[in-house]
Amino acid sequence: MFRIAIVLVDSYIGHYVVVWMGLINCAIEAVLFNGFVEEWVFRGYFVNQFSKMIVMERKIVLITVILFSLMHLPNYCLATEEITIGGIIYRLLIPFLLGIALAIIFLKTRNIFVCSLTHGVYNLISYVTGGWWMYVCYGIYWIMIVLYILYCYKMQSMVKEI
Repeated sequence: MFRIAIVLVDSYIGHYVVVWMGLINCAIEAVLFNGFVEEWVFRGYFVNQFSKMIVMERKIVLITVILFSLMHLPNYCLATEEITIGGIIYRLLIPFLLGIALAIIFLKTRNIFVCSLTHGVYNLISYVTGGWWMYVCYGIYWIMIVLYILYCYKMQSMVKEI
């Protein structure tokens, strides 16, 4: 009986070790790889390159956001068996909105690290949450993004006054 209890405890604890290792791998992939690489490409490279050719920040944001959104579309097409118009719109809209937020943050702060971390946290939420909890996390996330953008605008206006 004692041996059975040890085996049960070992398999129970072992399951949590596997789960934690999975979460750590997800965190590394979401935050350090996807968020970092995509932000270096889209904000670090494209925004800086387009800034040399285009004066209006709105055009720069729009061009990079469209590219960012289109880049995410193949993920949807490969990850699902049934491709729907609603699914395509959703898979274009979410990166479009996130891209706008990240482009504004980058243009106001010129800090690629903040954009990478913000993008990585968004990816991490999608990797490790599900159901109603995911929507709660995304709600908090978007509130924080809007507050940070407002803070960036306030700080920029304060710097202009000085």
